[in-house]
Amino acid sequence: IDSILATIFCILSIYLIYKNQNAKDIIKISNKLECCSIFNFSYNLFMYIYYCCNPKTKIDKLNIIVNPIIFLTILILPSSLKISDNLSYMVAIGPTVMFTNFIVMLMLALTLILSIKNYKKLQEKIIPVIFYITFLIFIAIIRKIKPEFICLEFLMTFSNLIMYQTIENPDLKIIRQLNLAHIEAEKANNAKSDFIS
Repeated sequence: IDSILATIFCILSIYLIYKNQNAKDIIKISNKLECCSIFNFSYNLFMYIYYCCNPKTKIDKLNIIVNPIIFLTILILPSSLKISDNLSYMVAIGPTVMFTNFIVMLMLALTLILSIKNYKKLQEKIIPVIFYITFLIFIAIIRKIKPEFICLEFLMTFSNLIMYQTIENPDLKIIRQLNLAHIEAEKANNAKSDFIS
């Protein structure tokens, strides 16, 4: 959902800049909403790893407090647009983008540290998780060095595909195996009941 929203806001910004350069305020709001989606993406990844490492722990209060504060900060901070003369690229700049970059890098670093500290709990997920987080950090660095290179949304989607194929799929296989084991146990229990009858 985060990568879809970020893509929508990015496309909206690009569309508006080509159609109506006077819509800069709407473009800035769209860019700020894109920043919110990018932050939420990194925050959801952190929470996913956190719950993988501590499945019984609940920190819902943290979600209720942290997310709105960061979203509000992103929306309140000023931003501006850097647009090339030939409209070949447009990039949001200013405190909003700097704050988003900082928060996203912090979330990714915390996620990486959490993953490494809990490598035994993550078991076979640890290598894909570290690769995945390293890939996201690489994307964030590219975005910081060359902001006009519009690749973030595509790479977020690609990273989701990596996550699904390497991290989530083993979970689905385990669930399928558990369901099969449950069905086999029920069959054995029914056979035993029939035998006793």
